[in-house]
Amino acid sequence: MTTMGIVSTGTWFPDTYVTAKEIAGQSGMPEWVVREKLGIDRKFVADPDVHPNEMAVKAARKAIEKANVDPMEIDVVLCTTEEWREYLLWTTAIDLAFEIGAKRAWGLDIHTRCATTVAALKLARSLMADDPT
Repeated sequence: MTTMGIVSTGTWFPDTYVTAKEIAGQSGMPEWVVREKLGIDRKFVADPDVHPNEMAVKAARKAIEKANVDPMEIDVVLCTTEEWREYLLWTTAIDLAFEIGAKRAWGLDIHTRCATTVAALKLARSLMADDPT
């Protein structure tokens, strides 16, 4: 069996956020409940003009740079961005692949709510195991 693993990750967060205190004020819950029971210290809030796929592109570029990978070597892009995206009925993975320079890659959007990342990782492993090239 071929050994597989994650060689790099990338994240991108907007500069703006709301604090636990602000969330408590808006929700009517005590701040300690938001902070201690829900585990929220702050929630990032992107500018309305910054869309999910744009955020994904920024994060993916960081991961690619850290891994020192040529984007043209990427075969497939599994996109797990929010379903509320820039355009209706749009395959964001194809745009993401194009924007990061993975112009040979095909793409697939994965959306399973709370299990999206796990589903994408399992699918990625299966795709690599099925075709080691």
